[in-house]
Amino acid sequence: MRIAISVLACALLTVPAALAETERSIAVTGTAVVQVVPDYVAWSISIVDTHIELLAAKRQNDGRVAAAMELIKSLGTEPVDVQTSNVSVYKEFNHDEQGRQTTFKHHVVSRIISVKQRDLKRFDEFFDALVDKTQADVNFNWQSSQLPDLRKEARKRAVQIAKEKAEAMLSELGAKLGPVMTVEEESGKNPGFIATNNSLMAAESKPDDEISGTFAPGAIEVRVSVNVKFGIVE
Repeated sequence: MRIAISVLACALLTVPAALAETERSIAVTGTAVVQVVPDYVAWSISIVDTHIELLAAKRQNDGRVAAAMELIKSLGTEPVDVQTSNVSVYKEFNHDEQGRQTTFKHHVVSRIISVKQRDLKRFDEFFDALVDKTQADVNFNWQSSQLPDLRKEARKRAVQIAKEKAEAMLSELGAKLGPVMTVEEESGKNPGFIATNNSLMAAESKPDDEISGTFAPGAIEVRVSVNVKFGIVE
């Protein structure tokens, strides 16, 4: 599948120059957005079983996990792209009308299987088989193996944007850009759009990148914002 990458660069937020007797500076924010068509789907398959007897619940869960693993293998998934979590075991209790815990209800045994599906043309086949055969809770999101490199690219461009913005503002004021005083990257940014169950959020893809079936991955994006504070010189 051809990977299409487009770069959208913009300076979204600016802070006017903060001039004081002891410090002449300007603070700006530069934001860069890099878009890429995803090259794999990250699946999370949650298999949960309950039974009043712990051993019975564990056996049920082991059987369903084994069946899911066989199905995943039959769909052409490489072993390196499949990972199972540790077994989670806990007791569940009944509660009264006031929400207070009362009698023991059953044991809960669960495990999560993480799968990377790289053949996106088989997305619908993969999804249908997982839902039909495993009877598990299935979530997924589009991902790209290029995201780390794209984030570096976006970070570099965001810094350039911040500098260009500061220079343009100071030029109108008859001042020049001084040395960098502080620089920081804004945290908490989501590296891409998330698709969960039957909902999908993604930018529209080009016709050449469309994938046949019910879903099309569109494009995911990496957005990086940096805050930079420069000194001001005459």
